[in-house]
Amino acid sequence: MVDILVGKQATFSAAHYLPGHPKCGCIHGHTYFVRDLMIVTTQFVDLGDIKKTIMELDHMLIIPKEHMDIWTEINKQFFERLGIHTRFVLVNGSPTVENIAKLLKSMLQSIQGVEKAEFELYEGPEWGYMTPNDST
Repeated sequence: MVDILVGKQATFSAAHYLPGHPKCGCIHGHTYFVRDLMIVTTQFVDLGDIKKTIMELDHMLIIPKEHMDIWTEINKQFFERLGIHTRFVLVNGSPTVENIAKLLKSMLQSIQGVEKAEFELYEGPEWGYMTPNDST
């Protein structure tokens, strides 16, 4: 038996930057809106696990995987000395809304019992990205 869980909206706030972009190359943040979430499952899935997974991105700096060594060094040399706590989430490629959506989709689909996750991810209240309807 297949069940479908739906969620109207969830939010998380995170910072990112797009290397080389004239405007978005600066570190900046958004309140991201996860809208029209649809979870396909063949067994019980705790809604709390879905919410918790989305919130794993809250108050994070989302960075390209290939920048992690640099950020680790910066964190040790500067942020820790200043008492600034940093938390990173790694994405493949630049942390665009498309790549952040792919990461979140992968995270949701790793929850026990989740067969498929589809949603729209908005970088603020108006503009977003719809996850592709695929067979994964």
